[in-house]
Amino acid sequence: MVNEMVQKLLDEIKTAIPTLPALQKKVGIFICEHPQMLGLLSLSEFAERIGVSRPTVSRFCRSLGYKGFLEFSRSVQRVIEDDISHAGFFRHAYAQNACAAAGGVAHAVVERDMINMHKLLNNLPAEAISRCVKKMRECVSISVVGRMSAYPFAVYFEQLLAKISDKVCSLSGSDVMQAAAISRLDEHSLVFCIAFPRYSRVAVDLAAQAKRRKAVVVGITNSEFSPLAPLSDILFTLDVDIVSYIDLMGPVMALINILCVEFGHAQYTATEQRLRDYDALVEESFFLRNATHAKH
Repeated sequence: MVNEMVQKLLDEIKTAIPTLPALQKKVGIFICEHPQMLGLLSLSEFAERIGVSRPTVSRFCRSLGYKGFLEFSRSVQRVIEDDISHAGFFRHAYAQNACAAAGGVAHAVVERDMINMHKLLNNLPAEAISRCVKKMRECVSISVVGRMSAYPFAVYFEQLLAKISDKVCSLSGSDVMQAAAISRLDEHSLVFCIAFPRYSRVAVDLAAQAKRRKAVVVGITNSEFSPLAPLSDILFTLDVDIVSYIDLMGPVMALINILCVEFGHAQYTATEQRLRDYDALVEESFFLRNATHAKH
């Protein structure tokens, strides 16, 4: 099943095919006959499958108005990701991993994680991080929104923040607690909203409610085309190749860690005292000390 946006692209390619040089026609025909391969292959793999040179594929992409194959491939992959189901993600992952050498799936998975982390490192949004940490220091309350696949990120983020700050106002509890927390949001509140394809309607609605209540909204998402983008006062976009939802874990967790570490350093004395109090509590109430094991 080809979604509407991909079908529109295929129709555009079919219209262009008669006007293209012979080798570029081969590229267009291959894409129309194998739309399931869109966004999966590298430039070299794409050219090899079709039997043309890499420059030919690049010229074909430019004829459609893209800067080159990389922009074309990323645009197509984003369209696929935005509409893909869980079963679709599984098929998508299987198709991409099938391109790996025999026995190389584990290597391909780890390599993809490393590529995604390198993208974050090479495009670290230092200015946005600085602005965000400043707002975290100035605000009275901090909340985190994340639903569906983003829920673990929200809980992890809340837990890290709660250890170093008393500003956390949880939005991950029951509906009653959530409604009570939302009713207290105002211009002195900061709300982190995390959402990736497929975007949770609940998370986007909560971001919109926070915006209406004049809270500062910080979006963590995949691109400027995300529904969180127009709602965000500060936007973090992670350029992640999403073959499965687990591909988000490394970059999102790293960004969360960065924000918490920067925030902790910015309020060093308060953070140290909070951690001292936390350590004292958990040592007394949550850990077993000098536990003896029964001898057999």
